[in-house]
Amino acid sequence: MLDSGSVPGLSTHRRNLVLALAILIAVAVLIGLSISQSSGGDSQDFAGAAPDWIWDPEWPSMPAARAHAFAVERTVTVPAVVPASARLLIQADEEYHLSINGQWVGAGRYRDGTRWDAYPISSLVRPGENQLRVELRSSRGVGGLLLCLQAEAGAPCWLRSNELWKVVPADRSPSRSAKAWGQAPVGKWPLPTGILERGLASVCIDTAHPATPRRIVALDPLTRGEGEDEVSLPVWSLRWGPRARAILELDLDPAVRHLGELSFGHNRRLPVDRTSRETVITEPGQSTFRSVTGRELRIAEVDGIAEVLGGRYYRVRDECDDWMFELPPPTEGLLGLPPPPSRTPVQDELWGDL
Repeated sequence: MLDSGSVPGLSTHRRNLVLALAILIAVAVLIGLSISQSSGGDSQDFAGAAPDWIWDPEWPSMPAARAHAFAVERTVTVPAVVPASARLLIQADEEYHLSINGQWVGAGRYRDGTRWDAYPISSLVRPGENQLRVELRSSRGVGGLLLCLQAEAGAPCWLRSNELWKVVPADRSPSRSAKAWGQAPVGKWPLPTGILERGLASVCIDTAHPATPRRIVALDPLTRGEGEDEVSLPVWSLRWGPRARAILELDLDPAVRHLGELSFGHNRRLPVDRTSRETVITEPGQSTFRSVTGRELRIAEVDGIAEVLGGRYYRVRDECDDWMFELPPPTEGLLGLPPPPSRTPVQDELWGDL
């Protein structure tokens, strides 16, 4: 039988158990924070409203699986003192080119399980009004843009992607409000869980010294389609002398839209690599196509385009390896087309018809 003096001893034992449990929980929390910091997860504290995945609202009215290119723009007012730690987080499916106040910031392409592309922008913005522009492309016609401008890492979105952005067609026809698919996760679009610190184009790309090709020639044509829809178009070969790690640009006729494929080679004695192509997409009013991916190249071949008017490449500086990454292998879907990245009711209806 226990006497009254033994009761406090039992209470102390319980307190010790509670204390040990609290220590274990604290250790687990610290480990979780460490993992979050290493993956960049701690940098996504979207207090208030999180960014929306947005796109052109008119894409469902286009032919099924038609490639599409356009731009979205937004004006943001910056206070008199620009935060030195200001940065912009961005991700786009399939491809984007980002510019601020007319200055090219960077470019990227969607990868499964991708991270945010993060750009330090304090040197690019100025007190007062600033113009943000994102040029977007999708070989499927459907896609999405996710963007968050932060005063510092972990801060709420100072500016976010939503329906207030304006879609600006390449031919400068009237702009329209962007379509908001919704906040992540949307279909197969998750919220990015990591950060990829990107170098600015002004630092990584030698835009002041473009290299024009020594030769632009039309090779034997490739035939596409069948019957009355059969079309024969030449394969255009652009050849430079020295091999370089570079971003490529093509000059095309702005009077028509273009849809072709771009292949690269770095040895004049070997054929170009056609296993890893990029889709060339332009809309009427757009005279230049710029690749989003740095490549090691000496030769570029373009097929599916009636005429290539010119071209150039810009060298990628050696310290900027973030401009060099492998493109993901294509995912085969219905009719050999890649499946859409999200499944909204509109998409379900469109792809159901296919």
